[in-house]
Amino acid sequence: MSRRAYIMGAAALGLVASHAFVAWHFHGRGYDKRDSEYAEARRQTEGDLLTAAQEVNRRALQFQEMNAARSFRVMEVEDAARKDVDVCRVPSADSLRRLEWRWGTAERP
Repeated sequence: MSRRAYIMGAAALGLVASHAFVAWHFHGRGYDKRDSEYAEARRQTEGDLLTAAQEVNRRALQFQEMNAARSFRVMEVEDAARKDVDVCRVPSADSLRRLEWRWGTAERP
């Protein structure tokens, strides 16, 4: 073979090798960048989910407290109704007192 063929072969091999190196190098950087972006997005999402879970737990506890207070208020009204011996009285303006207490629309005396 001639010297020119060897030079052309070496140049082609060098070109292929340089392209392969550049592709490998930047391809790896692309994966690293993608992985780091994914990890950051995952951390952010986990933080958001933790915040949401804490808010749900706080609201569930608040709901349970409100429900317990309402149940207690209902039991007070029912006890007051059981203690009232005059079940045959004529309704008056104050006859809705227990219902208003029960549903929390009026203040307790």
